[in-house]
Amino acid sequence: MEQYDVIVVGAGTAGLFCSNFLARYGKKTLLLEHNHQPGGLTGGFWRRKFYFDAGDQSFESGGMMIPLLKNLGLYRPGDWEFADYTVAYDRGSVVMKDQKKALNGLLDLFPEQREEMSNLYSEMIRCGELLGSISNDRTSPIDKSGLARLRSIIDLGRTFLSHRAEMKEMMSTSIPELYERHLPPSDFRDRMTNVGYRNMPVGMGAGFWFTWFEDYWYYKRGLQALMDDLAKSFAEHGGVMHCNQTVDRILVEKQKATGVRTKDGNHYQGKTVVFAGTLQRLYGDLVEPELLDPALVEEVRTAPLSEPLVALYLGVDMSDEELSRYLKTHHTLYFPDGPVPDYDASENEGMHEKAFTEINWTSMRCPELAPRNKNSLVLQTFTSYDWMDKWGTGGDDFKRPKRYKELKKKVGDQMLETANQYIPGLKDRVVYQTLGSPLSTIRFTLNPEGASCGWSMALGKSYLQDKWLSLTTPIDGLYSIGHTAFWPGGVPMAALSGTIVAQMIKHDRKVKILRDGVRLVKSRCAWV
Repeated sequence: MEQYDVIVVGAGTAGLFCSNFLARYGKKTLLLEHNHQPGGLTGGFWRRKFYFDAGDQSFESGGMMIPLLKNLGLYRPGDWEFADYTVAYDRGSVVMKDQKKALNGLLDLFPEQREEMSNLYSEMIRCGELLGSISNDRTSPIDKSGLARLRSIIDLGRTFLSHRAEMKEMMSTSIPELYERHLPPSDFRDRMTNVGYRNMPVGMGAGFWFTWFEDYWYYKRGLQALMDDLAKSFAEHGGVMHCNQTVDRILVEKQKATGVRTKDGNHYQGKTVVFAGTLQRLYGDLVEPELLDPALVEEVRTAPLSEPLVALYLGVDMSDEELSRYLKTHHTLYFPDGPVPDYDASENEGMHEKAFTEINWTSMRCPELAPRNKNSLVLQTFTSYDWMDKWGTGGDDFKRPKRYKELKKKVGDQMLETANQYIPGLKDRVVYQTLGSPLSTIRFTLNPEGASCGWSMALGKSYLQDKWLSLTTPIDGLYSIGHTAFWPGGVPMAALSGTIVAQMIKHDRKVKILRDGVRLVKSRCAWV
């Protein structure tokens, strides 16, 4: 059997970045992917000549993604466009391009709360600017070297130290708490507190104020093209990738990872294994139970996950000229009037009727992503994995009974009706549509409950909120990367986790000495 230096399990963002760096470090690397293509939640698909991004619709660089692509020699400025946003209500909309104009536009839309909103957004902007000062490509040390890198690290350290009290408060106060502090009860307050993940820290919510105006990016040929470029580069540097290979066991001898076994019965040997899936699957399904602390397994198994998304993929017979009457930017966050959905009301069939909807104009600046004079749109909103007895499946994530298909149609109709309020006549111009549920996410990515961004973003709920990262495991030679290995999750953190572990493997002897030293100290302390 062929022996590899490293086996990477999972060809999503984390696995692709990790594998690319390992190949460049001269490691003989095998990359195994459950799906028929690389990409994971950052992938996409084509239907009837319409292209759709399956999960992520764009992402921030955060001082990580673009610098890491530069390190790999894969960043070409002409391949990217700024993914701009509009925030829209039934009473009007605001394009989020100029920060001062956007703020004044929001205040003009809600004159009855002008003073309160002014105070609220002043605080949000202040927090956003602070976060932007430490998470942007200009100050990032990742793509720098020598003295420039050292200066960047020192500057970032100074910023952290001088603002540590503010940052601590930002990460210990939730968005709902901030809004309740500034705004009286209203439908507007309820809608705005449900932007993004529920009960997330102010530090994450305020980050939108930086990214919306300066740091949201889209790969012009579609995000799947970026994933394919990463896979191609890996192969060009000597890497081997096999798709349609679902790993169902990590092989371990004497508490040391030695390879993997797939569902098809294939065995692959490796000196090191990197798992780019979820910790729940790693500890709950792939490692023999007797090799792990039961308390650790239970903690991971029961930790809350981030909310899943439901996506309606639309091919529409509408030209750019027609769509641009309503859509001014790549993304539009539309908040229809009415009560905010209760995502815990799992028996409410109308859960998605008045949900805020992100309308993503995929083909806006790249006509090749749709047929001539037509366009690709993706509508997304939050949902619940438990909705209607787990979408009519009763908990079988891979069965598709009649009830499941009925519920998918119901949700698709509700989401299309909502979008039709913002784009009149849209529902009559649809020539192709399909809906992706949390179970679709599970089918293609194996993410438990269809989680869209790893662990829960809610304050006090995340498994990693106090740990921040979990890249090593109790098994020697077995690493974990991806959006459940680094909190908060997301594309940049996934890429960074894969990069860090690749560097750890590059310097594995030094890492082993360090780990053995830590274990020795812990054992001595326990004995004392």
